[in-house]
Amino acid sequence: MVLALFLTFLVLPTVEIYLFIVVGGLIGGLPAVALTLLSALVGAYLVKRQGLQVMMRAQGSLERGETPVQEVMEGVCLLVAGGLLFVPGFLTDAVGLLLLVPAIRRGVGAALLSRVLTIRTARRRSGETVVEGDFQVVRPDERRGGGDATDRIGHGPEGG
Repeated sequence: MVLALFLTFLVLPTVEIYLFIVVGGLIGGLPAVALTLLSALVGAYLVKRQGLQVMMRAQGSLERGETPVQEVMEGVCLLVAGGLLFVPGFLTDAVGLLLLVPAIRRGVGAALLSRVLTIRTARRRSGETVVEGDFQVVRPDERRGGGDATDRIGHGPEGG
């Protein structure tokens, strides 16, 4: 998690600045700024259009009684693409535009789904059970009624 934050907030902006300087040196400063604005506008239009298509397919799946898993994963990819296209920079724009290609988006969506299912299956197989609840420690002198100290959670023979 720390590495991801490091990459996001230090390395990515550094790479974006470097690429902006390189592209600005090749085509000029104003054209480089115009290119990033154009990619944001075109990207926003494409995200909206493709998002509506994915939403229509998801509604069709629901009407047929199917779970729209693939459509949801594509929607997540489109959301990420929109965010990347909104951030100024050539690297984020390139990744965002790649996510607008339906074949790439489906592949990334399938990989994400596979990852989620793998994690869920591994947790299920490991026997992890999470039981949420509240508890109150009751001292022997505060107890009402019968029973001994071994009937309290954490204070039995194996507890502490």
